[in-house]
Amino acid sequence: MDAFPEVSLSEQGNGIQSTVLYQTHYLLDSDRTIHRGRLHFPIWLIEEPETFLHADIAYKLGKLLVSDEWLGAIQMVITTHSPLILAASSSSGDNISWSLLNQGQLEFSKEVSELDASDFDRVGACLGEPNFEVYFNASKFEDSLIIEDSRALTADVLVKSGVPVTKRLTGSSELKKYVDTLRVLDLDVSSRVIFLLDNDKGAREFKSILREECVEARLNGFVLYKIKDYLFVILFPEDMAVEDMFSEYDDSLCSDVDILYDFNEHANDGGATVTRAVPPDLSRAHAEIRGKSKVGSVSEAKRQIAKCQDVKDRFWVRVEKEELMIDNLCSESIRNLLVVSGWRGLN
Repeated sequence: MDAFPEVSLSEQGNGIQSTVLYQTHYLLDSDRTIHRGRLHFPIWLIEEPETFLHADIAYKLGKLLVSDEWLGAIQMVITTHSPLILAASSSSGDNISWSLLNQGQLEFSKEVSELDASDFDRVGACLGEPNFEVYFNASKFEDSLIIEDSRALTADVLVKSGVPVTKRLTGSSELKKYVDTLRVLDLDVSSRVIFLLDNDKGAREFKSILREECVEARLNGFVLYKIKDYLFVILFPEDMAVEDMFSEYDDSLCSDVDILYDFNEHANDGGATVTRAVPPDLSRAHAEIRGKSKVGSVSEAKRQIAKCQDVKDRFWVRVEKEELMIDNLCSESIRNLLVVSGWRGLN
């Protein structure tokens, strides 16, 4: 013992003190030999164990509180506002129940094994934490593949192509918040959280993260970046969005160019003029291109409208109506990069 330094617990922060206190009480309550043979069934009532703790320590404490070792010795009733404490209970199955109290009202009480996506949404909303489901699935050793497109049809088409999407977001900015949150946490998990990122103007937000030294693999223009052991980003080829993975998108662009531009021989300077009247579902695209420079060819016109939301929305109507599928080369490239990341369950 002389080799160890003496550390005054009272001089440490509240987080360290509370963590040591939990460990000490566990040792006392789980040791049957100190109770002189009497039956001893301790019950802990814990209010917000995450208080004063850094996020990674709170997560590790949560893992201890719901471990078979601790629950085998102690029954616990815990109140918490921490998504990480809750996420730590993900692998406990029937040993843990959640009761969601919202403004004094009981919304549900379920065993962890009975929870579904709607429950995670309700808990996340109450906690003010949109990342909650990601934390939970990572702790449960389930891989997550997240896209920035909120459209359900996008996820459906990818899934049908063999790309196992598990969650949809509402744009690259929300995706960036997810990545930033996960990259600063020290989660002890073996699952994978992988994001699919369009390589358009939204990808600029990731410039400081997607560095060359993070590249794990390249395949047909797709790039796999490893941010942490469990955190990856798959970046689409240059200037590619999800619509560009359909071979039919180019035909749709040509049709919309015919509606939005006039390439007749009387156009000024040999370029195209913007048409005066368009269908209502192209009105926003029409307004956008009116203020832009003239185009001299159909190719330039296609590039000018390819990212317009009206144009994309019209194409997705066609995707649903004609049951279009993304190109095999794209889906296979993504699947192969998932394999490189360590994704489980792909054939």
